[in-house]
Amino acid sequence: MNFSSTMQSIAEQVEGSFSEYDENIAVLIVPVDEHRFQTVYCYNEGEKGYRFISKVCETDDNLPYKAMVEESSDLLYASFYIESDFLYVRATTFISGNEEAGLKELLVEVAQIADKWENKLTGADVQ
Repeated sequence: MNFSSTMQSIAEQVEGSFSEYDENIAVLIVPVDEHRFQTVYCYNEGEKGYRFISKVCETDDNLPYKAMVEESSDLLYASFYIESDFLYVRATTFISGNEEAGLKELLVEVAQIADKWENKLTGADVQ
């Protein structure tokens, strides 16, 4: 499966936009509703699969961590994580071969959850 063409195809399927950062990193802008978009970075990690990451916001002691953990139990692919004082949503797939439908579902879930929490926590639409 060609990473770049696969990511471009998935971006088109969700009516988003695709930018190739390099041969192993793509940036997808995913529409999550009529007025909101979420930036998702897609990494080709070779045999490990693909990783999708979207930034939510800066962390602080007032974030509703319990609510985020509770929501995580309902997610199929995505999870929250913190790195360098930022909250992110990410998912990793080990799908081999041409499984665009599965990758599309994964991408959409990451974008929707990141946007939901970004909006809830900041009220902004930061791309």
